[in-house]
Order: sequence, then structure tokens, then C-alpha cells
Amino acid sequence: MGNDEIRKGVKIGMTIKGNQRDRLLKLQTQVSLKIRVSLNQTKVEVNETRDIVKNKRGRFLAVAKYPKWVTNIVLVPKKDGKVRMCVDYWDLNRASLKNDFPLPHIDVLVDNITQHGFFSFMDGFLGYNKIKMAPKDMGKMTFIILWGTFCYKVMLFGLKNIGATYQ
Repeated sequence: MGNDEIRKGVKIGMTIKGNQRDRLLKLQTQVSLKIRVSLNQTKVEVNETRDIVKNKRGRFLAVAKYPKWVTNIVLVPKKDGKVRMCVDYWDLNRASLKNDFPLPHIDVLVDNITQHGFFSFMDGFLGYNKIKMAPKDMGKMTFIILWGTFCYKVMLFGLKNIGATYQ
């Protein structure tokens, strides 16, 4: 995909009208450009990815063996010039069932609190990465880079239904 040597044709049916055909060709060009850019990481991006994985390896990451689900990473530039490594869980979220009632009602929460002497909470911005993933679900958090296949040992932002689990 990222090479000019590898080309795949797109066939457009004869019944598609001119306006739709033009829009389809424009969309195909935009998508193929995005794919090419994401597959060809620069040397700086490769080094940044390696450093991020090295820093997270002990506390947050584990080596994944024989994963059934693998996602790609996306490097996003920050305002300060550094790079943030994001894992694209769009497909995983699409495949997950939606929890129709993710959070309990406030009256249930208040009733449950009254039975205890203490009430504690974790900061919403820092708390997710303190909740360990169930071993059976760690395989769903797998991503691949040049140096291997890794999975997260803790929950991340951006996953469907994580709010109810965190609550």
C-alpha cells in the first residue's frame, strides 16, 4: 500500500452516474493518501515509538503471544513538539456490544455509600491506568510495532463501555 510498486485497481460500475463517480474517485484518492502516510513512518517517528514503548513496558505493557486481535498505532504530535502514541481501537469498539445502561442511577450510588464508613474515588484523568485488565481481555488490547507485539495490562481511554467499568 505504501509503495508505488504495489498498485491495486478500483473498479467502478457502469451504472454509477458522473457526479457519484467523481466523488468516489476523490474519496479513493484521499483514503489511499492517508494509508500511505500512516504506513511510512519517518525515522524520528520510529525512534519516538521505540522510546515510548520502552518507558511503558514494565508498568503498562506486556509482550503479547499469539494474539487474535491486533490494532495499529497512530503517532499524534503534541503542542510541545513531542509525539503521543495512540492505539486505534475503532474496530474493537465497533465490534463490542454497547452497554445500554452503563452507569448506575445516582440514588443507587448514594444508598450503597451509606453502608460504608469510607468513600474513596480515583481521579478521572489518572485513574483508568490503575485498573488492571482481566487476563482474558488483554488480548483485545494488542498492537503491533517493528519490535514486536504488545498488549496493555491496564485500561485505556477511548474504549467503549469503559466508563461503567471505571465507575
